[in-house]
Amino acid sequence: MNDTAAHPGPSAEQWMELGRLAEFGLAAATLVHELRQPLFALKAILQIQQGERSGVRDLAMNKLAMEQVLQLEALLESAGGLAPRPGSWDQPFHVGETVRAVHAALAPRVRKLGVRFDLDVHDPLPVLRGNPVAMRQVISNLVQNGVDAVGGRPDPRVVLSARSAAEEVTITLADNGVGIGPEQRARIFEPFFTTKPPGKGTGLGLSIAQNLVQLAGGRVEIASVPGATQVEVHLPCARPTG
Repeated sequence: MNDTAAHPGPSAEQWMELGRLAEFGLAAATLVHELRQPLFALKAILQIQQGERSGVRDLAMNKLAMEQVLQLEALLESAGGLAPRPGSWDQPFHVGETVRAVHAALAPRVRKLGVRFDLDVHDPLPVLRGNPVAMRQVISNLVQNGVDAVGGRPDPRVVLSARSAAEEVTITLADNGVGIGPEQRARIFEPFFTTKPPGKGTGLGLSIAQNLVQLAGGRVEIASVPGATQVEVHLPCARPTG
């Protein structure tokens, strides 16, 4: 049996879903590009005003505005790194670097929400074959779900970790949120199903994540009790060959 027989490739439905994901990515990349121009102009105006004579109140307001501009710049840089088109689905990538990149991109925003965001990477981790952009999308979706789950908790915390054992790598996102009930857990991967309040989620994040992981020959597992949820992404170190 060869690789093609072992992995027949995406179904028509999977290609349609991946197409929608690519459209979202292209739209996000376009939005990031368009927002950078007025943001650059606003930053330049604030820098000019800083050099002019102003009162204490004006200087304080200028400083506050500049801080907000710099925060938007950082968010756009993060979004730009997470929005490129997928490209080849058989690329070598270092899973540890991918996990660290997502953590670095999302950590400022997560921590600004008052959520503790820890990283625990157990080196050495292998180089896998797959699609690093798709894997960043998967991990980002899991982090966002975890952050949403801990909203309103007294000590909100999410932990992103990665380790290898035997012939697979496991990427884990753990949170101390409210948990997922058995009835909800049975439907958690259904497209458009969400446990979030109206307006807080599309119900596509976990569905897309599971689809992308399955295309990589892996699987997603969820364990949850009140106060603790753990989502594990298991990826094979090597694809089956004949």
